[in-house]
Amino acid sequence: MRKKEREDKPVFITDSKSKAADEANRLAKEAGTIAIIHSEHGKIEEQNNYEK
Repeated sequence: MRKKEREDKPVFITDSKSKAADEANRLAKEAGTIAIIHSEHGKIEEQNNYEK
């Protein structure tokens, strides 16, 4: 699942965490922002900065 920060509705849903992370990274790169990947418990596992 992929959500925008401070939003409840997901933007992208998949059964694979790696697919969700790939999509989050792709969208963040396009938007020039940061992709933050969380564990199922909400802990930040990965943070990728694509800011221009």
